Amino acid sequence: MAKTQIRWKRWMHVLFRRRVLVALSLLVQFFVFAFMYLTGIAAVRWLYFALTVLSVLAVMFIITRRKQDAYKLPWLMLIALMPAFGGLLFLIVHAQSLSGRIVRRLAEADALLAPYLQQDEGAAARYAAAKPAAGQRARYLSLRGFPIFDADDTVFFPSGEAAFAAMCAELRRAEHFIFLEYFIVAEGEMWDEIHAILREKAAAGVEVKLIYDDMGSFFRLPYRYDRDLTAEGIETILFNPFRPVISTIQNNRDHRKIMVVDGRVAFTGGINIGDEYINRVERCGHWNDVAMMVTGGAVRAFTAIFLEMWLANCRNPIPLARYFPPTPPRLPDAPARGFIQPYADMPLDGEAIGAWVYDHILRTASDYVWITTPYLIIDDALCTTLQLAAKSGVDVRIVLPGVPDKKLVYATTRTYFAPLIEAGVKIYTYTPGFLHAKVFLCDDRVATVGTINMDYRSLYLHFECGAWMTDTEAIPDIRRYFCGLFAASRQVKAEDLRTSPPRWLTDALLQLFAPFL
Repeated sequence: MAKTQIRWKRWMHVLFRRRVLVALSLLVQFFVFAFMYLTGIAAVRWLYFALTVLSVLAVMFIITRRKQDAYKLPWLMLIALMPAFGGLLFLIVHAQSLSGRIVRRLAEADALLAPYLQQDEGAAARYAAAKPAAGQRARYLSLRGFPIFDADDTVFFPSGEAAFAAMCAELRRAEHFIFLEYFIVAEGEMWDEIHAILREKAAAGVEVKLIYDDMGSFFRLPYRYDRDLTAEGIETILFNPFRPVISTIQNNRDHRKIMVVDGRVAFTGGINIGDEYINRVERCGHWNDVAMMVTGGAVRAFTAIFLEMWLANCRNPIPLARYFPPTPPRLPDAPARGFIQPYADMPLDGEAIGAWVYDHILRTASDYVWITTPYLIIDDALCTTLQLAAKSGVDVRIVLPGVPDKKLVYATTRTYFAPLIEAGVKIYTYTPGFLHAKVFLCDDRVATVGTINMDYRSLYLHFECGAWMTDTEAIPDIRRYFCGLFAASRQVKAEDLRTSPPRWLTDALLQLFAPFL
């Protein structure tokens, strides 16, 4: 009897775990909507008429609103296929938005942080004197609130293993505060080591703040884990908690990866906190990822990007001045080490900063642009820019994973190969496994390393960040990284892309609904 009770409790625990309840809730919603649609057609003519009118209004709204055209087409297709249910589904999905809840708080946070993130006129003048081709991009980012800094140490880590060792070393040196903001925090060896350091530092009086995304960590951490961490002295915010309600709110995820220690050093890049990122577990073959470490004035920008998100999600006032230690002035005879401009992107301000940075790099390149991205699901504008750059004689190369982590997404990525290769873009697949890095390198002078994938979600829906650089010490290391990737990758040729009527139809459907992936 006792064994039966224990077994029954275990089954009840599994049954009522959060993940199961969420799945059941979504399933119930689907059947409710399907029932409404079917009964509306078969039994209640007035309801069918009302839903059809709603669909017409939805079509008018979709056509006239200022939104990416690629998002309009799949919705119009769905409504055409389901003239009653399609409009209702659109209304349900778009009835809620993050904007009403968080935009005001983000604006308030920006106002509080603005005094600590002013443009150093000396750095701006030195940058202008260097006359880089990226001058317009720098001005654009400055106007968006992201000043340009004289580069101090800029260290590029070509693997998660190397970055992890440096991150742990800097965390152990922390004396005042530690900020971490990650899309994924996952149980495992990587998190265990970082967690142990954070607990030790919190016990010693170091202020530790952590933000992690609920969707990104949904299957990787226990339910209410944020409360457990807070009880240990690690102040924790769970960003945009996932709720089993069909809504566009769930699309706006915090995809940033930021670590700041004492305001003197910061990390960013593609690396989350999970064992696959340091190859402690094998998932999709060898996992290739990168990170950047910066020091000097640029750390202030990453500090502000983190605190903007923290203040927008936490009502408690905090003494901001202590997080922005004064930056030592640059000596007149100090050797030039280039410039760096950290930037952030969000889905709520109407500015696709990440997409604009990528587009401008391609438009201003004279010799080459080399790119790594795990996904290639882009709109017509960015696709055209890639094609025009290649047709203009720029050596455009894109390195993608050889082993996919999401087969449907990878199949959609491959639908872009033919038109790009035809235009002269060289596409490579990293044969040892999965490539998660997000890096652009241009003309041996310009690079950006960050969190922004070349897909709709990263470019238009997520909160993201990156570091744009020109003439920094990290540029040669990034070039060596790319040369290693090319040696370990296979170039995709036009003859590798088989076509047939079924394949053409499949590819067309995948591209049509690509914004929903």
